[in-house]
Amino acid sequence: MSNAMRRRDYSATAAKRFFRPLFETLEHRLALVVAVVSEMIAGSSGIGYYLVEMQYALRPDLMYAAVMYLAITGYAVNRLFLVAEARLIPWMGKT
Repeated sequence: MSNAMRRRDYSATAAKRFFRPLFETLEHRLALVVAVVSEMIAGSSGIGYYLVEMQYALRPDLMYAAVMYLAITGYAVNRLFLVAEARLIPWMGKT
């Protein structure tokens, strides 16, 4: 094996060890949930606060619209991370 191939192999292994925990952990998935729940509990603005306000105002249409907004945002963030993983470390999905 040549030195260039060894360096490339080592850099690929190092990148795997560095980037994989970023994408495997739940932090990026839970960040949105934690932000919304904290707004629901102690916030005076934000989508979590709006969700609770619409619940108390007996406006289920706006409450469910806020829930759908959160679902779409969560899905978009997850897709963004998957695309970033595919572009930044394409060898991760390959065995």
